[in-house]
Amino acid sequence: MLIPIQIDFSELSQEFTLSENEVHSLVSSSLNKIVDLFHQKLWTHLSELKKTREAYKNGLEFYSKGYNVREVVLVGFLPNAIESGLSPFDMKLGFQRSKKRHPKKGGGWYLTIPFRFAASTSLGESPMFSSKMPEEIHKIAKQLKKGESLTKGKIPTPFDQPGRREQIATNKKIYSTYVHKSSIFEGMIKSNQPKHEHYKTFRRVSDLSDPESWIHKGLKPRNFFGKTLNEITPIIPSLVDETIDKFLIARGH
Repeated sequence: MLIPIQIDFSELSQEFTLSENEVHSLVSSSLNKIVDLFHQKLWTHLSELKKTREAYKNGLEFYSKGYNVREVVLVGFLPNAIESGLSPFDMKLGFQRSKKRHPKKGGGWYLTIPFRFAASTSLGESPMFSSKMPEEIHKIAKQLKKGESLTKGKIPTPFDQPGRREQIATNKKIYSTYVHKSSIFEGMIKSNQPKHEHYKTFRRVSDLSDPESWIHKGLKPRNFFGKTLNEITPIIPSLVDETIDKFLIARGH
């Protein structure tokens, strides 16, 4: 995102007889203050994110190019998808290109997808978790022994019911309603590592999977950059004035 900001120091330079280096220093300090303010305001919006917050933060890069150019760049597929939005898409198209897929005899492929669940007592905001377990499921899952999995008969209602994805309509395609084959908790296993209990399920996807399965709902655009820019734009003149005042005071004026 390119944000042109024009700061005219010509009159100030003439009035106080500033050298070129001093003007450059003043411009640089003003831009640094603006970037710092942008950074601070942007951070407040990121509280809206949960599991994707760290990914967005990691995608932020800040560059200084000369005394009069500062860049705030968002890099990476997921950070930009969060910022600008992402249309619904068929995840199977990506799975079939995965290096982890396995070929089937006679042609075709399959891939096993792990889903890790956060305990009901945790925040569950880490991107490693697909979702957070309800307390009712967590109580049962904690009792699982090594090699034992959570069977359908042990899953209480309504958590024993298959998940359901409603119809998704876009300008280019309509994805019909899809009902999963089983509860998302069925087949859950517990990994009994010291102080680190892991809960996982596994789902199989292949070239023969239902065409309406594994459809990602997409992401709504967050527009954090635009929101932040709108917030700081009215503040920029006073921020620059403050920077000028401090500069002149330090110079003895």
